[in-house]
Formats: sequence, C-alpha cells, structure tokens
Amino acid sequence: MIRIVYLIVVFILIIAMSYWIYKIVNASKKDIGQKKKIQNINKHKSVVDELLQLQNLLEEGIISEKEFEKMKKKLID
Repeated sequence: MIRIVYLIVVFILIIAMSYWIYKIVNASKKDIGQKKKIQNINKHKSVVDELLQLQNLLEEGIISEKEFEKMKKKLID
C-alpha cells in the first residue's frame, strides 16, 4: 500500500516537473519572439528619425533637394 502511495507521489512530481520545464521553454521562445519584434520596431523608428533629420536639414538649407532625395533613397533601400 505504501509503495503505491510513493509511486503516485513520484508520478505527480514527474508530471509537475514536466509541466514546469514546458512552461520555461515556451516562455524563453516567447521572449525571443518579443525581442525580435522590438528590434524591428527600433529599426523602423531609426529610419523614420533619420528621415525627419534629413527633412530638417533640407528645411534649414543645409542640404539641397538633390542631396535629400539621394540620402532618402539610401535610407529607404
């Protein structure tokens, strides 16, 4: 009788540990996916920021329209 109780307890512990390992693995995969999304967002923000800076330089007369278009094309590509 005691052996059966021990087997049940061990079985429950194995199931619980398997579940925790599963959760940890999935959480790390989710974190990696979120980090990639954040990197993509930051990349797009930096392009937009650079375009805004170029626009400011154009408006202030520091660069010409031709230079602006050339630099803009580099950023977008």
